[in-house]
Amino acid sequence: MMMLDGFLSCRAIQPRLPHSIHEDGWKLEIQHLPVVKLELGANLDADKMIEGSDVYLDCMVRANPWHSHVYFTHNGAIIKPGPGVVLANQSLVLQRMSRKATGGYVCVARNSLGEGYSDPLVLEVKYPPTCKSHQATIIRAARGEVVHIMCEIDANSMEPMTYQWWFNSSTQTKLELNAFSTNSQNNLGRYLYTVNTSSDYGWVQCTGTNSVGRQNTPCLFHILPAEKPSSVKNCEITNMTYNSLTLGCSRGHDGGMKQSFLLQVYDISTGILLRNITSEEPQFIVWGLSGSTAVGISVRAFNKKGLSEPFTLTSNLLTHPQRHTANVPVRVSISAVIFCWKYCNKDDKNDKTNRKQDEISNIPLTGTNECESVDSLDKNPDIIPIERLAAS
Repeated sequence: MMMLDGFLSCRAIQPRLPHSIHEDGWKLEIQHLPVVKLELGANLDADKMIEGSDVYLDCMVRANPWHSHVYFTHNGAIIKPGPGVVLANQSLVLQRMSRKATGGYVCVARNSLGEGYSDPLVLEVKYPPTCKSHQATIIRAARGEVVHIMCEIDANSMEPMTYQWWFNSSTQTKLELNAFSTNSQNNLGRYLYTVNTSSDYGWVQCTGTNSVGRQNTPCLFHILPAEKPSSVKNCEITNMTYNSLTLGCSRGHDGGMKQSFLLQVYDISTGILLRNITSEEPQFIVWGLSGSTAVGISVRAFNKKGLSEPFTLTSNLLTHPQRHTANVPVRVSISAVIFCWKYCNKDDKNDKTNRKQDEISNIPLTGTNECESVDSLDKNPDIIPIERLAAS
């Protein structure tokens, strides 16, 4: 560490004059933030930090005024004493380190002027490989299919890794596969497994080995049969209009994988595809079929292995409902006009004949040119008795 305190002086000398030395100076006491350095304990090698071992770190501090507090951080978080963590004076002890102890450590000292920080001391805890997944991976494969198996290992990224593969099933004992793969990046081993016969279905295992040791529990891959789904069954149209239909089917075998369903509707006369619909269930409601009278329907199941054979049927859509106009009320209105004209004409002749009598009696006639007489005959102006219409 740099020495900041001391005596600062200035001296003048005349070589030709004895005893001509003149000197003056000041004693310096410089106050400063703590100067901190973090070191690995004696006899410890940073390249040999193995999971399960103990390690201790020493923090050296120079400060003026003297520091009053020292603490440690791991990846920016303050370290507190607890199981496996001991803080003593200016030292940090990590007992039975786990892989979580990997990271940067900093010592911080505080005095009245503030805090001083050490440079980070990086520890990389090495450990034998473990499988990233704690559950078996299910892989569906058909006969003759080549399966790409990826063995993902949790281990030190910079450590070279060697992989070994095994296969066993209910009919075969554990058999080592002829596959040794190394990959120093991403801790990922790859293996191409071919399913030729039914005896190739079973369990594939992989383990990794690095400089620390060999993986204790293997990664497991369960190879199971898979194929295209079988056709749907019992498809039936349950509702139909002139431009829509509702169709339902029963599921077939899913081929060992999740299946979905595809409906296609064609115009039979033109061959044009009208609708293309996918669904998680074999139930469909199809709209927008107006303009077609007969349609062909195809329903298929599909999964990652392919499409099933189609279930096909044809159907004639209902004819479009005709719009009937109000012909009867129009004829009634025309007949009423004709009847009114004829009746009013007769009434006008009678009016001329009897006008003198009307004048003598002084009985006023009102609305003789109107068809009030029709209302007197029929209380409903829209209904004209046939016999009266004929008599007129």
